[in-house]
Amino acid sequence: MPSALIFDVKSSRQLDDWPVVFKKIEQTLNKANRKFAADILVKFQPTIGDEFQGALKSAEKAYGVYTFIKASLPAQIYCGLGLGEVEMTGKDTAGLRGTAFYRARAALEHCKKEKGLLRIKLSDPANAFSDNLSIILRLVETLELKWTPRQQEVISFLRLHRELKQNSIAQRLKISEPTLSRMLKNAHWEVITTTEKYLEIVLSNYDELS
Repeated sequence: MPSALIFDVKSSRQLDDWPVVFKKIEQTLNKANRKFAADILVKFQPTIGDEFQGALKSAEKAYGVYTFIKASLPAQIYCGLGLGEVEMTGKDTAGLRGTAFYRARAALEHCKKEKGLLRIKLSDPANAFSDNLSIILRLVETLELKWTPRQQEVISFLRLHRELKQNSIAQRLKISEPTLSRMLKNAHWEVITTTEKYLEIVLSNYDELS
């Protein structure tokens, strides 16, 4: 089932360097479009104001796209993820619509209202998977919102360089391995990665499970 993601930059009006941030958003979306090219249905690009969006052929890589974009940006974001149909009128994004985008929009508004990080809306709001995913998202969010700026910086680097081993990451960040291990432990990184893997499994198998 296709999935759509709509992002909104938090407190963008308070950013003095908005042109610089916007340029970074464009660069990040171009990188995401290349990195996930085989999975993309609608390329990720800015839409209006401080929003940007795109769609994938399925939900399998949706969380990976979300974390990649989030880890690459210098600003905080809200994100709504919706699963459903995508209706396209042509090669460009003019006239885009469909239940995936409607649900992503509803999820984004829910995310902004709760001042969260990510919200997901599936095809059936009463579906047990919706409740399970909400619990998982809130668990990750509770831990992540407690990170220090340095923890955010380190974990963003880790998310963008998943191919590297911990000793290489420590070298790149110019810190010792024990310091890195302690930092990740204090950030509850093991708990977060475990729950995120479960979330990715549920999303990638949603069509079969629902």
